[in-house]
Amino acid sequence: MLPSNRQLKNLWEIVLEMSSGFACNKNYERLWWYVHLRTHNISIDWTLNFDLIVEIDQKKVDIKKNYIQKWDILFNNTNSKELVWKTALVDKNYPYAYSNHITKFQLKEGYSPKYIVFFLNYLWGRGYFQEKCNKWIWQAWFNNSMLKEIQIPLPPLEEQKKIVAYLDELNATISKLKSEYQSQLVMLDEMRNSSLDLAFLGSRERVYNLNNWKWVKLGDVVTLCPKKSQIASISDDLKISFVPMADLSQEEMLFETKEVRTLGEVRKGYTYFEDRDVLLAKVTPCFENGKCGVARDLKNGIWFWSSEFFVFRMAESILPEYFYYFVSGKWFRKEWAKNMGWAVGLQRVKQEWIKNVEIPLPDLETQSQIVSHLDQVHQQITMLKTQVNSQIEHCDELWQSSLEKVLTQGVE
Repeated sequence: MLPSNRQLKNLWEIVLEMSSGFACNKNYERLWWYVHLRTHNISIDWTLNFDLIVEIDQKKVDIKKNYIQKWDILFNNTNSKELVWKTALVDKNYPYAYSNHITKFQLKEGYSPKYIVFFLNYLWGRGYFQEKCNKWIWQAWFNNSMLKEIQIPLPPLEEQKKIVAYLDELNATISKLKSEYQSQLVMLDEMRNSSLDLAFLGSRERVYNLNNWKWVKLGDVVTLCPKKSQIASISDDLKISFVPMADLSQEEMLFETKEVRTLGEVRKGYTYFEDRDVLLAKVTPCFENGKCGVARDLKNGIWFWSSEFFVFRMAESILPEYFYYFVSGKWFRKEWAKNMGWAVGLQRVKQEWIKNVEIPLPDLETQSQIVSHLDQVHQQITMLKTQVNSQIEHCDELWQSSLEKVLTQGVE
């Protein structure tokens, strides 16, 4: 039950004006012309960001209708279902146009715009927009009619301002904490990369003892992208593991299979691999981000997945885990990235070049020692990152619970 000093109103009752922007394709984009705000210009912290600006031909703009003013609220009406709620409060006048994926609205006098922004954020935290939005394949939208029907419990203006001041202060404190935790995560990632650099430092400088280490061409110790002819005789009815690109981690060696298909469904158009194969993304930005892994525990020993991966099948002289750690190194990915080429609008590592890449290869005992050391280091780092992420989640939970309390009960 609402406190007696709160009135439940639909958004349309307190809105003075509401309108969506207009679409504008690349044919009208210009340099140093009229700014056209897009969904990426709305941050999840209720502010506008101008890191990436799109400018268009002024002939496409009706300046009188496309001018955002201080205290306007911008609502992202079309995006993924997780981001369709993004809202920004305009802090000053801007002579900017905005996309049809953005709804702009102004409030009547007597209502705090920041209070409404906080309430929309509260609804997002409860999953309201994710549940109510219209969904179509990979996109979701929340149209103006739906937006106008949102019900908001409204206290008097003075209490709205009091609540906003309280939430602003709380948000500043929580944001500072989260920033510190994010810095810790960056430090842990740097530690992970440093551990790989140290393990293979000699390989970069070619200073390993030649009695223990040798340099070999990759094509001499691995089979790159094994032929599907090896499984040509297997029945199309066989159940096999299928892994989409998103399931491969940027940090974990092993990955979990979540989907099972028949061999007939994936024999054409997908990449084939088996237990102990090493997989490495070949397309940007997944390659630079370090998407790779070692296949283990496959259903019937066979997997298929995206064609945007290289599959490396190891010879007896090289451990899959050793090779995984070597290609996980940040310095290694930078070197390989220099040899990417364009194809179908994306940059990819060239297969022919990979076969001639030289890698350092110690004996199997030394490889095993390196793997064991890195396993221990990375397990510790993973444990610490889990603890830090738990603190970040706690901050988010504190924010959402505080939103619910003060927006429904007020500030004590």
